[in-house]
Amino acid sequence: MKKRSFSKPNYLLVVFVILILATVGITVYSIFNRKEVGDSSASHPGILSKYQEPKVWFSVSGRSTLRAYPSDFYTLFTKPESWAESRKAMDTYVINSPFTLTPKFNDEAFLKTYVATTLKGKEVSYDTIYPFFMSCLPAKKDGAYMTEDLENIRKLIKAGVNVTSIKMQSILEKPVENSNLLKQCPNLSLDDRIDAMIQYSKYMHKYYPNMKIGLTSAVENYHLSGWEWRSTLRKLHTKFVTSGERLSFLFLDAPYELSQDSGSPHYFPLKTIKELENLLRDELGIKFGLILTAYNGGLTSDKAYYDVVTKYLTEYQAIGGHPDYYFLESWQKYPETVTPENSVSGFPFTKTLLNVQNIVNRKYISTPHTIKGSVSTLISADNKISGWAESNDVKAKSPLTVKLFIDSPYPKNSSSQTVLANIKRSQRNTWFTFSIPSSYKDGKYHVAYIYVVSPIDNKTLVPIDGSGFIFKAK
Repeated sequence: MKKRSFSKPNYLLVVFVILILATVGITVYSIFNRKEVGDSSASHPGILSKYQEPKVWFSVSGRSTLRAYPSDFYTLFTKPESWAESRKAMDTYVINSPFTLTPKFNDEAFLKTYVATTLKGKEVSYDTIYPFFMSCLPAKKDGAYMTEDLENIRKLIKAGVNVTSIKMQSILEKPVENSNLLKQCPNLSLDDRIDAMIQYSKYMHKYYPNMKIGLTSAVENYHLSGWEWRSTLRKLHTKFVTSGERLSFLFLDAPYELSQDSGSPHYFPLKTIKELENLLRDELGIKFGLILTAYNGGLTSDKAYYDVVTKYLTEYQAIGGHPDYYFLESWQKYPETVTPENSVSGFPFTKTLLNVQNIVNRKYISTPHTIKGSVSTLISADNKISGWAESNDVKAKSPLTVKLFIDSPYPKNSSSQTVLANIKRSQRNTWFTFSIPSSYKDGKYHVAYIYVVSPIDNKTLVPIDGSGFIFKAK
């Protein structure tokens, strides 16, 4: 039999085909096999939020000046049936760093048997104040605070707790007046604080690249340091992006009473909260969360807290407020009891949680869109962004339209591209690919926002998984 030989041109063609197949294979693998810590709702703005139901976060906090953990705190985990309905509707439970100081946190069996089992199927956020201390105390140099948080998160994950995010606590506004922290950290600049957060974020992302990292902040107090809140948040966002990091969310920590008392130096009316929501989501592409809490109500009784929180939620809805998240917590003495959620005579914390969920569900009873999709957060060697999109709506007979915005979630401030997802992957599931424009191949960090145009109204932009990721192209 005559031995076959390849001519040089054919050999080069084979090599070229192999390289193309390898590139496609890597792209497919990256889309379907990314090992993520985090839920399917990656960091993206809430352009569709007026149609979507806000997610509800919950936490029982302790060890502040006025608040120890309620006496029945551990019934959350030892008697999960006592809050079965509210837990079912809760999206995220927040573990505050004071809990890590309790003996139960160091009890591996308790974490695994009770905490992980109770929170199975739920996301968990780890709350920390350590980035603030990194700004001014000696531990900044040896990284002790970051290491401690990392070990705590590892302990939770090892026990089976689904830690998907880290919530940095009060980094920009502390120390407040008459605080002991003021003596320890008297001259912290805004840049010092932001740099500490970026350092912390980079450290955590070395170990958990897909961990969402955000911030709780009393924006109403920025002016006490001489900082105008809008420019402060723009600077925060810019420094994060230029460092290659991403701030996924920001929760406003402003008790209801501060939205009503125009004589208070901390006055932050509901219309200003709505302005904050718009700035974060529409301009900066950062998800907005509103902490439902009460100062005077939290100092009075469980019932007073329940009433004030209900008023906060309904009044903010009434002016068109629609955060990505509502977060129920208290830093004051009340609620003193946590369970059961179906208490007839009392108003324990989980009863308030159930009430919040019922109000949210009544307003956002359904989501009229059935768009799904994912974009790889790893750009290809030839500077392309690829992903898939689908719609289960029977009206979606034509290819889905996909839009890419760079550096802004809205086209008014952004370079944009439009392509059709028209490479069949299944019956209603199709691929799309964008080429990064040459003007963004500058070796700097940029943000890519990916949306599918809803086939229902042909104008609503639906963010898909992975939208809002940082990239750098050359």
